[in-house]
Amino acid sequence: MTRPGSPAVHRAARILAELAANPHGLTVPELARRLGTAKSSVSDLVSTLLEEGAVTRDEQATVRLGARIPEIARGFVGGSRLIDEFRGACSRVTELNGAAIVLAVLVGGDIAHVAVREGDRPLPLTLTPGMRLPAWSTATGIALLSHLPDAVVDRMFQHEPAVSPSG
Repeated sequence: MTRPGSPAVHRAARILAELAANPHGLTVPELARRLGTAKSSVSDLVSTLLEEGAVTRDEQATVRLGARIPEIARGFVGGSRLIDEFRGACSRVTELNGAAIVLAVLVGGDIAHVAVREGDRPLPLTLTPGMRLPAWSTATGIALLSHLPDAVVDRMFQHEPAVSPSG
């Protein structure tokens, strides 16, 4: 049985998802292997995504998400209440029932908490929306930092890092 819709659009969406999961980027042959698709098809799709600004390609032919992606994401966020989307997502993922869940973003070298769903067990630190902490001092911050290229993290912390709340 075939999936409804355009196969090329499905492949393009899968390319974007692979790049989102691999912030260091992937080459066209790597993308083709991961998608189980011919290199020529992936190359054609990447060329179109390049023209649209959805991806970039550097001198080493590494493809990464492009500047157009945040613009698209802003359309999602602007058209919905992010907090409502967070609550809905928390309730849909039944494997996380009872777990504390944090929605946070990196702001420079800090982690900013946008929303928190309390879990069955209290957290050692009471997290509240709007709270900012040094990213390196929280599990959420470390998780977000771990997805950035080393050079970006080095630039973020080239000066002495902020003191953690516990000193």
